[in-house]
Amino acid sequence: MKKLLFCLVICILHSCASKQHLKKHGFSDGISKMIEKTYLVESNQKKLVQTKTLNFTKNGRVKTSKTKDSLGNTIEETEKRLWFEKRSYPNKLPYYCKTRWKPNQRERISCYTQKQFKQNEIIVHYTENGLIDKVVDNFSTFYTHQYQYKNG
Repeated sequence: MKKLLFCLVICILHSCASKQHLKKHGFSDGISKMIEKTYLVESNQKKLVQTKTLNFTKNGRVKTSKTKDSLGNTIEETEKRLWFEKRSYPNKLPYYCKTRWKPNQRERISCYTQKQFKQNEIIVHYTENGLIDKVVDNFSTFYTHQYQYKNG
């Protein structure tokens, strides 16, 4: 009985771990795969810079993603694990990111190459309707990124 109760608590905590990617970016539900292409526009000509393929879980979180440059070379791969996200880059150590919810619509994302070497930490602030309000980089540069949404 205790094992069943423990598993139930873990499942509930895991389902409340972070905002769904689709909701926080304003997309509709039921999407299983999305391709995001980034272009550079110079003198009225589009040049493909990178292509990112996102695969979602059934409840709208990113399960895996793969980013490729215009020549088809892999730039980054991400994989969602139980408590963290693993980011892999060619010829580099894997990068592990952990997300924790804080009070007042905030989400803290800490990244490590190994557990003892913290590389980066950002705090994401959300509006009441779940969209990103601002992102604060909590390391030496302390960058803040503001977001504006149009058409709802």
